[in-house]
Amino acid sequence: PQRVLADPGGVSRARIDVVRKMLGLGPATAQMLADGMEAAAADVATGLRFVHDHASEFGADPSRIIAGGFSAGGISALYAVLAYGAPANALIVLSGRFEAPDIPRYMRDARQPPILQFV
Repeated sequence: PQRVLADPGGVSRARIDVVRKMLGLGPATAQMLADGMEAAAADVATGLRFVHDHASEFGADPSRIIAGGFSAGGISALYAVLAYGAPANALIVLSGRFEAPDIPRYMRDARQPPILQFV
């Protein structure tokens, strides 16, 4: 899929290396982190498109689909909707954020859905 991270080498490390060490794994490379974020966002975008396109089969209203998540899930939801253009009418994001260089790239359109975000 398309790449959406402006600076794949600058993805914040946060807690990943601590968790990997607990699992007996070495530190993640910048490429591993970027590839994982890109893949997760693409997967969430695909899922949102599927739910939107099949909403009537689920008895759902496609105009009321909201995306969201906690931590990595929130990051994936933000990128899926704002970078990949997946259909959602709002975002609820807990402890998730864009990477700094991506904020001006994706947080600029007045037509984007409302976002409730707790960092």
